[in-house]
Amino acid sequence: MKVYPDWPRAMKRATAAAFCDLSLAEFDAEVASAKLPQGFLLGRSLHWSRPAIEEHLGRLSGDTQPDWREQSPLYSSAPPPSTGRRIRPATAEQAKAHLLKLSGGKPGSKLSPKKP
Repeated sequence: MKVYPDWPRAMKRATAAAFCDLSLAEFDAEVASAKLPQGFLLGRSLHWSRPAIEEHLGRLSGDTQPDWREQSPLYSSAPPPSTGRRIRPATAEQAKAHLLKLSGGKPGSKLSPKKP
């Protein structure tokens, strides 16, 4: 077995199995059961990503928990799909703020705040 001071970021099958301290057969079984990530083609052979293996091992050992918000559309950074309906502001102040935003923050004569 090779000993690396720093494991490579992309490892061939034997190196990835050694990184996990598994035999080749055990490594293949864990990849097949999706406990470890699938390899990717680099050059003419399969390689495994060290960070991906570390992430999977962290989940298996309970060191890290996947963030459920990444999978939730509620917390997604992408805008929600349009329903075709317009959403109206609830108050007059929200309507003014929305119009100011649409005009680029340059209030018109009707949108400027009243002076006391």
